[in-house]
Amino acid sequence: MNFIKNQIFHLTCFLAIFFFVFRNLLTNLTTNLIDWRDYLLMIWIMSQNVLKIQHLNFINYFDSNTFFPHKYALLFSDLLIPQAIISLPFFIISNNLILIFNLAFILTFILNYISSYFFWRILFKNYFE
Repeated sequence: MNFIKNQIFHLTCFLAIFFFVFRNLLTNLTTNLIDWRDYLLMIWIMSQNVLKIQHLNFINYFDSNTFFPHKYALLFSDLLIPQAIISLPFFIISNNLILIFNLAFILTFILNYISSYFFWRILFKNYFE
């Protein structure tokens, strides 16, 4: 029972720090981004990926109109395929791309916390118990 209380305490501390650091983003999920430079490109790439996954267009998956004369232009930048898969259910519910990106961003942070917790738990496992 003490183990579970310890895990809940760590998760609560992580979420409190996360909510404090990203409080401006969390109060305006539908309109704010962390910054307006690279994240617009990420939103566009994720929306292209989600549309191609929705329409099952895997033959032309890496074709894009970003660098027009070149084929497979999506390979010139980040693919963001895991983020697109994470944001697929949000894309079905809402068409607000900023909201979808922010929800995928928050969910990615939480999943990174959980995976790093399991990694460090395995790495520092006490074998003498």
